[in-house]
Amino acid sequence: MNGETLQAWYQSPLGKLVADAEREAAGRLLNGCCPGFLVQVGAMGDGEPLPVANAVRQWVVDHDDLVRPGVVAWHDDLPFRTGSVDTVVVVHQLEFEHDPHRLLREVERILSPEGHVLILAFNPLSLWGLGRVAGPLRGGQPPWCGHYYTGKRLRDWCRVLGLEHRQHERLFFRPPLQCVGIQRRLQRLERLGRRFWPIFGGVHAELSRKRVARPVNMGAAVRRQSAPVMGSPAAAQARRGHVQAKVIRVDEKSRNLQRRRVSR
Repeated sequence: MNGETLQAWYQSPLGKLVADAEREAAGRLLNGCCPGFLVQVGAMGDGEPLPVANAVRQWVVDHDDLVRPGVVAWHDDLPFRTGSVDTVVVVHQLEFEHDPHRLLREVERILSPEGHVLILAFNPLSLWGLGRVAGPLRGGQPPWCGHYYTGKRLRDWCRVLGLEHRQHERLFFRPPLQCVGIQRRLQRLERLGRRFWPIFGGVHAELSRKRVARPVNMGAAVRRQSAPVMGSPAAAQARRGHVQAKVIRVDEKSRNLQRRRVSR
């Protein structure tokens, strides 16, 4: 993908409206998380980081140095240590990568345990998906030349990598038109779309969390499980009572035998 063309689209009137909606959605979805060290994979035209509260530090990673990102690198080879990032935001990169699975594996690699990943992607089940069908008529430029994936497909990819789905949101229900005046007049479609046709938003945001299985000490588990049965005071008292009952029964039997012998 030519990153310069995508960043040029972000600087268009329509691209700026989408960027504003995505920034607001990212702030809402990450509000309940602990963003900590946040990496944004893909710029939004200006190279500015997302307005995420409580973020300790943020980096914007892009291979297009025209937008002046914080880190210039290829998206499928992120220059961060394994498990060193708390939050990763992928901004419309899966649609234009030749190997989107490799990008997701790289995101999972740098993500810390219980860290979060937020994926922003165009929704094929929307007016934007219809616009992609007419991509050749638009000159084959981003965002119309990419491969759009449904939310279910993205969630399945994340689940394979151990990323548990937490929340999703659809946004920008207006048609992909560059005219600012028409976009302003259609502003109420945002409220109506969230209420009546939420699956048809032009952009969908998928939030997942990295779950890591903790090792279990089987010896300790067996000891804990057997302790209430073999070593508890109640069990010991029950065993003592059982032994005493046996002794009493033996004594009674011996006394009965002695009485029979005396009577004879």
